[in-house]
Amino acid sequence: MNLIGQQIENKLISIHCNIQCRPELTKIQWFNGTNLFNVTNEIRLSIVLTRYMHKNKIICQAINQVGKRNQSITLQVNCKFNLFIKN
Repeated sequence: MNLIGQQIENKLISIHCNIQCRPELTKIQWFNGTNLFNVTNEIRLSIVLTRYMHKNKIICQAINQVGKRNQSITLQVNCKFNLFIKN
């Protein structure tokens, strides 16, 4: 899997699933951990990162008539912290 963009909170990133299959791809399921995130036939997923996604595993599962294959990437989201100084 390839990640395009900086892993910074509130930023848009794209994740590319490197899948080649024969027979052709039926669908791709995208998971955030064990939760189904998206079902598509696109090999690229674009998402806006939140601080709660830090250390989450994003999984793409390619499915065709023969079976399934998974790829994953673990996010390392840099959070923006608001610092309030009280006088």
